[in-house]
Amino acid sequence: MPVEFQARPWSRIPIEAAGLLPERFVDASLDTLRAHRIFVGNRTVALSELFEIEGNTADSHWVFAGDLSSVQHLGEGMTSGTIIVHGDIGRHVGGSMRGGRMEIKGSAGDFAGAELRGGTLLIRGDAGHHTGGAYRGSPRGMTGGQLIVAGSAGNEVGRRMRRGLIAVGGNVGDLAGASMRAGTLVTGGSWGARAGAGMIRGTLLAWQPPREPLLPTFRHACRYTPPFLPVLMRGLSQHGLSFPTHRPSAFELWNGDLLEGGRGELLLASDNASA
Repeated sequence: MPVEFQARPWSRIPIEAAGLLPERFVDASLDTLRAHRIFVGNRTVALSELFEIEGNTADSHWVFAGDLSSVQHLGEGMTSGTIIVHGDIGRHVGGSMRGGRMEIKGSAGDFAGAELRGGTLLIRGDAGHHTGGAYRGSPRGMTGGQLIVAGSAGNEVGRRMRRGLIAVGGNVGDLAGASMRAGTLVTGGSWGARAGAGMIRGTLLAWQPPREPLLPTFRHACRYTPPFLPVLMRGLSQHGLSFPTHRPSAFELWNGDLLEGGRGELLLASDNASA
């Protein structure tokens, strides 16, 4: 039987859920979990003040319900187990995850999956800025795993990404894939301004034309059909993410950023591609 957390009515003061992970309580009693203290603003409170908690802690499957929009850092550093959230969640969800699976059946705040290292983070709604990106001052963003957003996402998605997959069903904001080192960012919608700025390697793929012209430091290379696309689409469909039904026979490939060696790839559906 999974552990079920039903949120009690609470103020909008941020709730810091760092360290609240299934793997840390598999050998603990339910009373120990209820008594676990976390920060709410500048003070600590027991979990039982925030949630009604029932279930078996030996089951590493946790389910949250209610208004969690002020809960931050849930799933941060997770290595195993499953967390399901029925509703919206605050910032930093799944940050630095190394394994396991998180599913948000709602929208997420900024820094969702920031510096993800492994596992799967699935967001059924929208995500904020810096999704799968690097924290300020950090040289690395996402380095592994899968981050899937069914809706749209904000600015600097995949910033400083080094490995892994980010898939966004809708649009993303400005500076998508900025300073990427490797990895793949796929969008069913379009990019904002300065997509791929400063990228060294990696792939950005979009079904819709960018909302701003591509940077002049990207050069058109050819039109071709990416051989990895069918495998990628099958994998994403298993998570319930569907891209536009129109599947172009080819994509326009742009290489860049030429200021960083020009080994990165921007792929635009050929029927919609533009400079």
